[in-house]
Amino acid sequence: MSKVFICYRRSDAPDAVDRITDRLSKSLSRGELFRDVNSIPFGSDLRRQIENSLKQCKIFLLVIGPDWLNALNKIGGRRIDDPADFVRIEIETAISLRLIIIPILIGDANMPVETDLPASMKEIPYLLALRIRRDPDFDTDIEKLKTTIGRNIPNKIGILKIIVTISTVIIAILSMYLAYYFIRDQEPIKPPPDPNRICDDQRKVPFVDTSKNPPIRTMICP
Repeated sequence: MSKVFICYRRSDAPDAVDRITDRLSKSLSRGELFRDVNSIPFGSDLRRQIENSLKQCKIFLLVIGPDWLNALNKIGGRRIDDPADFVRIEIETAISLRLIIIPILIGDANMPVETDLPASMKEIPYLLALRIRRDPDFDTDIEKLKTTIGRNIPNKIGILKIIVTISTVIIAILSMYLAYYFIRDQEPIKPPPDPNRICDDQRKVPFVDTSKNPPIRTMICP
């Protein structure tokens, strides 16, 4: 199953990530959206677990907020420079798996330049990014993101609509086919005789006019 992986820093624009996740979860099927590595058991190899999760994905959303690049670790160094940094491991794994990486810029955040990143992430600055702005532009930007994702991951709701439409057409065709054969085997309905029609007396046949009360028996032309 193709899935979407959201890579972000919890200290960087968490509210925007929550809103993005909420909107995408409404258009993707259950289980198609990966956001965190919270389910990884303690003692597991982080790199292997992340790789296993990303192998099930097709799209990698790299959320970049104002503090994404310069987030610091406990000793004051940039987290992105640490080979054990969660975000760095996720990005490097996505690159190695050749996933579709879509940078998401939050607010006024800018794309990092190549010299700001480790060599293993040097292609990131050259990817076309989508900016997610605050209201009233948030909805418009989210729709752009959903459209981009939809081009790469079939929307199951849309597929269901197509299946329903095709089924309806098939049922209509079968109904017409059956109706044709049913009608074809029926005796044609003859029009009621015209009482005013003129013909020889020898050709006239008995006719009961039930529209009269009481009914009237007469002789008419067939």
